[in-house]
Amino acid sequence: FYDSSELTYTLRLDCCPGGCGGKQPACTGHEFELFQAMREEHHRAWAPLAAKNGSGVWSPSCVAHTLAWERWVDVAWEVPAGSGN
Repeated sequence: FYDSSELTYTLRLDCCPGGCGGKQPACTGHEFELFQAMREEHHRAWAPLAAKNGSGVWSPSCVAHTLAWERWVDVAWEVPAGSGN
């Protein structure tokens, strides 16, 4: 429920919430609380959209993973697959 860039650019943290292979120090204490709170804020923001009948919600975790793979302009790409969306 987050993009890794949000740790740096939204929360201004220089840590990793877990499993970053030693590339950054682990988030602890208040830093980890900020990370958890951001997840909850995202969840609350998306909940009304996800609960609305007849709507579909798709949120890529990272725009680069979508745009860089040329999916953005692929007319045959559907989410979910076979949905016609």
